[in-house]
Amino acid sequence: QKSLGLQKHLKSALERTEKKKAIMLETLANADQTEQNRIYGDLLTANLHMIGKGQETITLQNYYDEALPMVSIPLSTRLTPAQNAQSYYKKYRKAKVAEQYAAQQLLQIEKDLALLEGSLDDLEKCETSTDLAEIRYALTESGFLRPDASQRKKKKLPEGKPYRFTAPDGTLIEVGKNSIQNDRLTLHARGNETWLHAQNIPGSHVIIRSENEPSDETLLYAAKLAAYYSKGRNHPALPVDYTKRKYVKKSANAVAGMVTYTHFQTAIIGLTAED
Repeated sequence: QKSLGLQKHLKSALERTEKKKAIMLETLANADQTEQNRIYGDLLTANLHMIGKGQETITLQNYYDEALPMVSIPLSTRLTPAQNAQSYYKKYRKAKVAEQYAAQQLLQIEKDLALLEGSLDDLEKCETSTDLAEIRYALTESGFLRPDASQRKKKKLPEGKPYRFTAPDGTLIEVGKNSIQNDRLTLHARGNETWLHAQNIPGSHVIIRSENEPSDETLLYAAKLAAYYSKGRNHPALPVDYTKRKYVKKSANAVAGMVTYTHFQTAIIGLTAED
């Protein structure tokens, strides 16, 4: 019940971010029109002597195209030939600035979407007030929530406990419930312990607590946990990546739970009712 308000807030933020992404993608999709404005400016500049006063259009050969087609260029009757050319250049420059801004924004938007989708997934795994506090903390640190005055007074965030499972051969397997726990679990694991995560979707970090090579049975058990505690739990054939913890890296400015990894292998997992 305590998480319902946060869930609503996340869904609203996700919807706003998706709309922003659509606008940025539309801006980039108009790149052909942007280049056309530059070409029109160049063609008009090279043929100013051919443009008559009050002319609404002019047809010129496009020497930027290998086929050398004729193109009809709209003109403003209120502008001189040179001003018409400058008008197209102005449109081009304005659109280029917008494209550069859109490309930069999309990088941040993708990070924001991953954070929001991951937080929504984390809410489904939330079991205690401490788990919820960790989710709120991660969102506050990323600017999606305002700092809570009561939380500011606390010197240290209480640590939530990850899920703990025992594989058929007795090996301990731990599963993070949220991004804060994922960071703690992964960054404190030993180098040769096995790390698992559902591929390219929000989900829990899973650690097989043994530096020995896990048995096939244990590895499959852990992969099923990684699949189940991810956004793709209902996928009939979900890729789950696994590697040694020493190959999992976190950059200094990455948000909680975001890592990169190498030397990985992939298992395809399809959960059944028995699982």
